[in-house]
Amino acid sequence: MAHSFLFLTLVREANDLDDLLSRRQEANVRNTILNIREDDYVRLFRLTKKLVDDVDEDLEGKLKTTKTLNSKTKILCTLSFLASGSYQRIISANIFTFVSQPTMSRSIHDVVDALSHPDIVRKYLRFPQTSQESQLLKERFYQKFKINGCIGCVDGTFIAMIRPTKDEERYYCRKGYHAINVQLIVDADLNILHVDATLGGSFHDSFIFNNSVIKEHLEEVNNSNETAYLLGDSAHCQRAYMMVPVPNVLNGSPEATYNKVHATAVLKELLVY
Repeated sequence: MAHSFLFLTLVREANDLDDLLSRRQEANVRNTILNIREDDYVRLFRLTKKLVDDVDEDLEGKLKTTKTLNSKTKILCTLSFLASGSYQRIISANIFTFVSQPTMSRSIHDVVDALSHPDIVRKYLRFPQTSQESQLLKERFYQKFKINGCIGCVDGTFIAMIRPTKDEERYYCRKGYHAINVQLIVDADLNILHVDATLGGSFHDSFIFNNSVIKEHLEEVNNSNETAYLLGDSAHCQRAYMMVPVPNVLNGSPEATYNKVHATAVLKELLVY
């Protein structure tokens, strides 16, 4: 009896030691991320090391951490998943994260919830509210694309989702899968000014914009004799606050030149997403 008890105790201690060594090994592997090149870092996580440090600082106190899973690792897990769109199990096997699938899932939920905190949203997502703020965006847009009066570009992108159990038809998009049609507005430097992720993939880009607070705001701005508009694709209608491509243009015409400049700006700004 005593021998059996001793044997079980030794086995239990050996398992505990193995678990401890495994956790330390995983922590050491995750720490190797600090030594990779900057371009590889951006390729994996879409952000520079400096920006990841800034996010980590912003989320201080908003994420639960452990001795072997700090806040930066949780952020990198989430960024890796969001950047690639790969399944969690694949991402969790990445040498740069090295966490289990359940831990990866919890990390994504924790970080996304933290990033959705009103303080974080107000800090990073801000559409210009004053003439001075709009003017800075217009000047930057002109410096890059030689387009006067433009503050940014708008477009929709489908974010795939699991088939919903309620109102399925609202989420089935024209590409043949269930999605959310997310409207993004970005400035000349790819800073996101506004996000609308409230409607499903069955809704057209123009419907989303026409029912957004941004449309109302731009109408008020232009009605006050200030020029401020967005560049959009042919899904939208030409308005004082929305510049779209001109259809059926002749080669060499002013309209063709306008379309070329328009396409250059929109492609450079929005194809990144």
